[in-house]
Formats: sequence, C-alpha cells, structure tokens
Amino acid sequence: MTDIARQLKRSLAFAVSSAIFLIPGMAMAGEYQSLYQSLRPLGMGGAFTAVSDDGSAIFYNPAGLSHITQTTFGVDTLVEMSESGKELIGDIDDTDFDNTDEVVAFLKEYVGDTQHVRAAMSPRVGFRVKEAGVMISALGQAKIDAEVHNPAWPELFAGIIVDGGVIGGAGMALPTVPGLRVGVSAKMIHRENLYNIYTATDIANDDFDPFEEDREKGDGFSLDLGLIYRLPFVQAMATDIAIAFQNVPEMDMGEAVDIESQTNIGIAGTKAIGLYQAILALDVRDITKNQESDGDLAKRIHMGGEVRFPKIFSLRAGFYQGYMSVGCSAAFKYARLDFASYVEEVGAYAGQRDDRRYALQLTVGK
Repeated sequence: MTDIARQLKRSLAFAVSSAIFLIPGMAMAGEYQSLYQSLRPLGMGGAFTAVSDDGSAIFYNPAGLSHITQTTFGVDTLVEMSESGKELIGDIDDTDFDNTDEVVAFLKEYVGDTQHVRAAMSPRVGFRVKEAGVMISALGQAKIDAEVHNPAWPELFAGIIVDGGVIGGAGMALPTVPGLRVGVSAKMIHRENLYNIYTATDIANDDFDPFEEDREKGDGFSLDLGLIYRLPFVQAMATDIAIAFQNVPEMDMGEAVDIESQTNIGIAGTKAIGLYQAILALDVRDITKNQESDGDLAKRIHMGGEVRFPKIFSLRAGFYQGYMSVGCSAAFKYARLDFASYVEEVGAYAGQRDDRRYALQLTVGK
C-alpha cells in the first residue's frame, strides 16, 4: 500500500471512528435531528424560535429576517466534537489501521461511548427590499457520529451525513397587524449519507472505503414558515411569542435519509438594563411529535438566556434537553468568534445518555 493510500485509509478510519448511533430502524431513539444549529442558539440552550434576530434566523424562524434593515454579508465556519474527541484523535494517531489486532484494541477502548464530529460552512448575504428583509444563504455541512458495541468482538455503528444546498427567505412586519412579523424560506438540499456496521476486519481491509461503497444520496425541497408576535400588554420587557413550521412538506431525500417536518413554538423576553441587554427564551420543539422516536417532552424543551455587554462580549447559558449549556462570543467590526458547550441526549429520554459537545464558530463579515 502506498503512503498516499495509507493516509487516505487513516483519514477514512478517523472519519468513521470519530463520529452518535443513528442507523434508522436499529435504534429506538437517538439524537434529535436538525438541518443546522448555530452556536449562539446552542449557548442559549437551543431556545431561539422567538429570538431569531441574526443571520441564523433563516434556519430557525424566517420571520426574524424582518430585522434586516441594510445590506449584510458573512461566512460562518463551524467545528464541533464530542468531549472525548481529543483523546480519540491521539489514539487514532497511535493505531495502525492495517493491523486487525490494533484496530480491535482501539475499538475496545471506546465501547459504549458516543462520538460526534461536525464541520460546517454557511456564507450568506442579506438585504432590504422595500418592507422585507431578504437573505440568501448556502450550506455545506458534514456530521459524523458513531458508537462501538460488543466488547468481545467490537462492531462500529457509524453514521455520516453530508449536506449541501441553498436557502433563500424573506421576513417582514405586517403593517395591518401591529407587532406581527411573518416570514418564509425555501430550501434545496443535496444529501449523501452512510449508515452501516463495521468490524475490525472490515476496517483493516486494504479496500476499506465505506463512504464510496455504502453511501446513499438524494435531493429535496421544502419550505419553512414563521410568525413572531410582540405581546402589547407586557410592559416589563419586550416579549415575543413565535411559531415556526419547518420542512413543509417533509423533505423527501430520495435514497438518503428524509428531513422530517416539525413545528416549534417559543417565547422570548428582551430588556435593556443600563448599558446591558438581557434576553430570556424558552422553546418547545416538535410539538406534534412528528419525530416518533423522540416523544419525551423533556428532550424537546430548550431554555436559556444571553447578556450582551456594552462593548464586544456576550455571555450565554441555558438548559438544552435538561442539561446545562454555556456559550460566549467576542464581536469585532468584521468578525465574531463564538464558543458553545452543550449536551445532546442520545437516549430515549432526557437524562438517559448524554453526549457533551464543544464547538467553535468564526463569522467573518458584518
């Protein structure tokens, strides 16, 4: 085997090995699925349906695009991995993936652990057209999730999803109904994914190329619809209630895994306190329980808040599916750096099996 082939195999082994158990039909529950999650909402516990006041509104609630008042542009670049990822990378570097015994030893170290890696890039441009805020965004994202079972002869359950596509949307305030903002967005997504089980013998094989052999692919189209209404009778703080209908109709991805419809509701309050601004928010995802494997209410509840300081810093905290999340950002004139740590529940109910994740996002633009 040439050095180039060995490096390619090592990269493939890393990709498959450093990823949650997502195989359809084999798991009774797992990670709650979303097309894309940005770090500011994740730091706030995932509660963003009624906030949606920045570039990620196009993924959460297009009614928030009504906040666009001038031409803006930006590119979000995001990387995310599970808590054990650092140790995993070191073990991968020390393992000969051409040797079955070493692969078995490597897999045994991670029996029962979930692994997750995500990388994404999303360029966007926003502008004002008469009374509406308009945004056009692209998305390129890869998510790799895995879990090792069977200590005696370990088997790797692997899932890889690669998405690419274009999203366009618009939002506006309705002059006929004071306080009401509405929005719509359209998504065209190409998806390629792999869900399979691999033994140490499979991984050590010279011809191991799982994504080429086992992947499925397809294209889909759907709409998101959103409403945000500011309650006129609440005087203590600006209070918004919201509803977002995502992936309507369900995005049929051909041979690949479909992107299911869901309906999310939220409430958020914003208050200026001197030079500071505070936001508190609460979301309930998938109120119709369309994702049948995730019927537990606690898994679908998200709450959190944000404090914006006078200059460049913001701090965030919340509860994501019952687990603590934290986040922060430093914003400059043409760049912003976000950090978030949250726990994804990969079991059937909140509190069963947690996967702590850490993520960084760099946004360049204005």
